[in-house]
Amino acid sequence: MARRFWQTLMTGLVALALACGGRSSRPTFVSPSPSFTVAVSGVVAGASGALFFNRQPLHTGSALVTAQGRPSTPSKIQPGTVIQGAATKTSEGYQLQSADVHHELEGVIDGVDLVGSRLIILGQAVKVDALTVMEEEGPGEAYARLTLAQLKAGDRVEVYGSLALEGPVLATRIEREPASARDEASCHGLVSALDSAAKTFLAGGRTVSYSAAMVTGALVNGARVELHGTASGKSLAATWVKVEMSREGLADSEWEVCGTISGLDPAAKTFMLMSHKMDYSLAKVEGTLVNGARVGVAGRRDADEVPVLRVREIENSGA
Repeated sequence: MARRFWQTLMTGLVALALACGGRSSRPTFVSPSPSFTVAVSGVVAGASGALFFNRQPLHTGSALVTAQGRPSTPSKIQPGTVIQGAATKTSEGYQLQSADVHHELEGVIDGVDLVGSRLIILGQAVKVDALTVMEEEGPGEAYARLTLAQLKAGDRVEVYGSLALEGPVLATRIEREPASARDEASCHGLVSALDSAAKTFLAGGRTVSYSAAMVTGALVNGARVELHGTASGKSLAATWVKVEMSREGLADSEWEVCGTISGLDPAAKTFMLMSHKMDYSLAKVEGTLVNGARVGVAGRRDADEVPVLRVREIENSGA
């Protein structure tokens, strides 16, 4: 199923690249046709049964969906979840073709700070704000709303959102899992201090041992990875390490991304959004850009050696 998902995604994006033609030495933005395939990445908004992406309706009923690379169903896509995939965009919104739903953290809560609106999970700080959706997964794929005060140390949760370069994970959705959920920790992070002899590296503020792990992709310092394993304090014994898709194969295609700005560099006209680097030097910008602002971005990814999304428009997303 996961392989079929990526094949569907790549087929749609390759078709788009062929339709749009070659790339000049300077980015040239061409208005897409009334119905076109677009890569989507970021936070889903709205309500269960009435989802939105980038302020437009998101229809998920016929989509091929995976969650953390495992086969899943469209019902896994809920308000606040983070998706990456492909959709057909029309005047009526987005018809999702395929998507992977992936959380930033999964594990047991170490502590709750009600005053600071924060959780500590796997040693990582998680910030909660007024837009964070908190729910408990129940039987029959039903969800019940929660408050921060109802969460406690020892609860097992999934956290969706983005890891800010300047601080904690900014949570868009927190799901408390049933007590019977699998005892596995997962997280994302950037590799540093890689020691290939000792089979260790640092990521997300923790020491990762990958001596017994299945590793997908080439581990190098600076790579963003998805980790699964057993956590103990600030350490994680990985069973699976996946170097996240570098997206070279998604070059020369239209992208729309929703998330929270971090690493803003006004001089270079760049920032990070959902692990994508954005160049907004030619963009039409609505509002003021600041770290922590939640925005929707439309642009084009080119085939440069360093993948960058050339932004055409930036709007306040409101979610």
